[in-house]
Amino acid sequence: MLAMLAATPAHAQAAGGQGTLTAFLQNLVNLITGTAGQLIAVIAVAIAGLAALFGAISVRQLGGTVLGIMLIFSSSWIVSQIAA
Repeated sequence: MLAMLAATPAHAQAAGGQGTLTAFLQNLVNLITGTAGQLIAVIAVAIAGLAALFGAISVRQLGGTVLGIMLIFSSSWIVSQIAA
């Protein structure tokens, strides 16, 4: 118990807070475009497919879903083409 109270906290970032916003944004991009984002995209396509099967969604909305997913996962390439 005493050792736990005497321990100093570990700092993951360098002093001064440099890079914390960049690290946060990179983690956010990794979350959206990584495995979690892919699983969410699969669920979205499955739900859109079920809605189309039951006639609750139009082809335009289904196309919007697919276009949105394509833009999310190609966003890094698109930005690199614009900025480079």
